[in-house]
Amino acid sequence: MANITLATDSELEQGMKAFPWVKWSEATREMLLESLKRRKALEELDDLLKDSKLTDKDCEKFGKMLKREVWKSIKKESGVK
Repeated sequence: MANITLATDSELEQGMKAFPWVKWSEATREMLLESLKRRKALEELDDLLKDSKLTDKDCEKFGKMLKREVWKSIKKESGVK
């Protein structure tokens, strides 16, 4: 396993010291892994959408429509009127 060294400023160091029970090495490893997963997913999404003709405005419109439909579905399932 590779080792890395990180430089921190005093504010971060003090914040970390406030939680001495946290295994910062493990927390950092988890954050790095999550960041890698997100970056990979974004690259895959970019690849899927590279030939798309959708504009930002189209995406916003579809996003709002989807949000509205999901909200309707949640309200229906929970019995909220």
